[in-house]
Amino acid sequence: MKKSYLALAAVAVLAVGCAKEYAAENPVGGSSASSEITVSMPAQTRTAFGEESGSIMNVVWSENDQIKVIDATSEPAKEGIYILENGKGGGATATFSHSSGDVIENVTDIVYPATAAEDLSIPAAQTYTAGSYDPVAAVLKYHSEEPVAISSEGFQLENTASIIAISLKGNETVASVSAALTPANGGETLTYTLSSEDGVSLSADAIPFHIAVPGSDAKYSLSITVKSSNGSDPLVKETSEPRAFAASSLVRFPALDYSVAAGKTYAIGDYWPDEENAEGIVFSISDGGLHGKVISIYEKQGQWGPQRNEKENGVQGMDPEDAALVTKTLIEAHKDSETFADDYPCFEWVYNTMNKGNIDGPWRFPTRTEISQWVAMMSGFDWDELLKAWSPVAGDKAVMPDYKSVEAKENRSKFEILIEAPEGASDLVLTGKYWTAREDGSGKNAYKFKMSATDDPSNQGGFLDISTKTDSYGRIRPVRTF
Repeated sequence: MKKSYLALAAVAVLAVGCAKEYAAENPVGGSSASSEITVSMPAQTRTAFGEESGSIMNVVWSENDQIKVIDATSEPAKEGIYILENGKGGGATATFSHSSGDVIENVTDIVYPATAAEDLSIPAAQTYTAGSYDPVAAVLKYHSEEPVAISSEGFQLENTASIIAISLKGNETVASVSAALTPANGGETLTYTLSSEDGVSLSADAIPFHIAVPGSDAKYSLSITVKSSNGSDPLVKETSEPRAFAASSLVRFPALDYSVAAGKTYAIGDYWPDEENAEGIVFSISDGGLHGKVISIYEKQGQWGPQRNEKENGVQGMDPEDAALVTKTLIEAHKDSETFADDYPCFEWVYNTMNKGNIDGPWRFPTRTEISQWVAMMSGFDWDELLKAWSPVAGDKAVMPDYKSVEAKENRSKFEILIEAPEGASDLVLTGKYWTAREDGSGKNAYKFKMSATDDPSNQGGFLDISTKTDSYGRIRPVRTF
């Protein structure tokens, strides 16, 4: 995949004009009652940037912010969750009330967010928040070697993160922005990725994307990778010189343009990229047909995998459902195993055959929604109308409306001819079961769409269901974006 490398402009002059403090002080007060403590951030809403004044970008508390208050000197240690009252956000100082866990009288530690990792690390996976940063990504802390009464006049929280602001403009839809920091003196590269499930549409006005990284006085080389929801080549930029990302600093970079030239437009049912070189058939379009999704003309039969919970073993993207991330992280986890091809024949085929050994290749397992949209398309259904009466993620064997109608069967037969026409294409099995990337909660089964639409009561189809992962009759027909 083609990548564009260009050093970020004017990095050397950012120290004065673009490196700004944020939340340098987040006072935490207290009251005489041990059920209350005054502090500054959430599990359900967010703490966010407030007003900017001079070189200071204030950070304010938001409704339902939650902190963890700890007394490490008690036997056993005590931990309590305290929550900011509704309607009390918007300031740098706030009062929190006891919500759950222990009621604390003496404080040694305070952590925001309450869900922060035990080692207070900055999460590598972060969620895009318009105008601010992921509220659970920028960790704040207070620590005292000696316990302090919760009724004291106040506590001061310390920022552990630096916020990198990447501004983007253009005509693309951004799926993710990654910041890779490599120590100038050598060492492991740390990567932090900000993702948007629905994508962020760019325009002529630059939009900031805020990524939290560990604050440090050490210097790092920075590489930014922006990926599109449309399958376009990523935008890659690198700093020309290493720089420090100190805790409590907001570091801004000049706006980057992420645009693609207008190209060929497609309609649903078109061969992609064209009839002479067909790799798949378009089943979904956006941006007037400039972008969309393709179902492959090739398929593979085989089991999904062993009956083990991949999510618990570190595979990402099961929830919320991100099939590209599931495909990539599962392959990364198992591709070096001697039994990879036997244990995960469909994933191995996608990796080595469809993507030619490229871990970032475009072909992947479909989501439940994508496989349902493809089935609806080849059945001749209007997708938006179908969604009014049927859910693509229920998994409860609810049959797609009119799936067994004569007209729908005829449309699928026509599609079968269409997708098998290109030279070398795989046969489409209209009585088959097609895998998605999603496993169920137990990890023993995976979701698939059962295609069969016979009149045999024991062989019904037209619905999403789960099958044991070891079902060797399952099939994979991968998808990609363009």
